Amino acid sequence: MQETTSAGKLPPKRKNERRLANQFAGSALFNEKKFPDALQYYEREGAIAEESLKPYEAELGYAYHDVARGYHVTGDPAKAQRYYEKSEETLRPAREHVGGDFLKNEYSKAIQSVLRDYIVLPRDRGRTPECLCRRRIYRS
Repeated sequence: MQETTSAGKLPPKRKNERRLANQFAGSALFNEKKFPDALQYYEREGAIAEESLKPYEAELGYAYHDVARGYHVTGDPAKAQRYYEKSEETLRPAREHVGGDFLKNEYSKAIQSVLRDYIVLPRDRGRTPECLCRRRIYRS
């Protein structure tokens, strides 16, 4: 798959492109139900986001949400919980920093998405990734 091989080939100083390439590769693998592989790309996306974005930027919150979903479906609820919380804690100030009602509304929707995934985490403990996919823990 071309998306998964090109993510690591971008120069280090092109952080935004590297972050997005890892996000897209992770999402493609996630949708193919290749969860451990997707998680590796999501972890890279999160690491790049942490080093290149401000703590209140929505893209950092989105990256944390991706990492959380990766841990959720691979059966690591403690790490999933930590990243769901980090995602919400990042998206709330992002919503406050952004100008315009449209983006505030979009960030509110993103927070709701995080909370929808997070709230089912306790009852999903011990469930298989296939079961979680039927519940649509991932964005379509």
